[in-house]
Amino acid sequence: MNYEILKTVSQILTYIGLSVSSILTWINLHFKTSQDPDAGHRKILTPAGKAARIFLVISFVLTICSAIVQNYADSQLRRAAEQRGTKAIQAALEEQHKLYVNELEQQFEGPNGVIPKIGEQAKALKAAESLIVTQSSETINQFTGSESYAVLMYAPGQGSLLFAHVGKYPLYGVSARIADLDQMPTNLAGVTVPVGDMIREHANIESIPAGIPTSGDHFNANVFFTARNGDWTELLRVIRVNDGWARAIRVMGRFTSLKKEKVMCETIDPKFPQNAASVLNEFKPVDGPKPPRCL
Repeated sequence: MNYEILKTVSQILTYIGLSVSSILTWINLHFKTSQDPDAGHRKILTPAGKAARIFLVISFVLTICSAIVQNYADSQLRRAAEQRGTKAIQAALEEQHKLYVNELEQQFEGPNGVIPKIGEQAKALKAAESLIVTQSSETINQFTGSESYAVLMYAPGQGSLLFAHVGKYPLYGVSARIADLDQMPTNLAGVTVPVGDMIREHANIESIPAGIPTSGDHFNANVFFTARNGDWTELLRVIRVNDGWARAIRVMGRFTSLKKEKVMCETIDPKFPQNAASVLNEFKPVDGPKPPRCL
């Protein structure tokens, strides 16, 4: 129902009723009365006066009904206005909420938002942490020697002991205990040689101590090294052949950075005599990839 039209019609009828009531009231007051002999000569309204009074009552009733309808239409219009206002306020609040949410999303998730910046900062921190860890690891490796090691190169008749450095980092406080397998019954502990610090990819030359053979056609020894980075063992087997010396070398590392023993390198000269294979009993096959050559 269109309450605007109802209100307008009721207002028009109210104005008409009020106007007609005023006119009829004026007419009714000025109608002359007559005396009725049958009523004891009392004054009574003439027929025209009675008609005017009836129309006056009708106009009053019409005016009252129009006013009631107008009030009802006004109440419905106010309710509709309130509903429209409520909906408008709700729509405005929803729009404001959307704008607020979008603004928050831009602040937190946008290109210049908090979350991307946190992500960038986290990446930067992670990179810095990785750099610190790398530098710390590098510093520790430089300080300890990491998995660098030394190899004894010696054959009877050689004028000195040569300890060759192998690896990326220098070694500190290297000591080598040389156990000659031929002298095990009489000298189980062997001979200890203080090699000292070793520069990367350089060799330390030490004099031959007593207990190391300076002549002969073979040299079989186990060399037990210790240094700041841990310890390692070299199996050294040397035998004279027609054109010089044949060597079999294996180095097994037990550094502080390792969880278990690891074969660092292995070299067996192709010209190593087949009939001397018994000296290679300790050179057991290595699981996994073949280790690199020792020098």
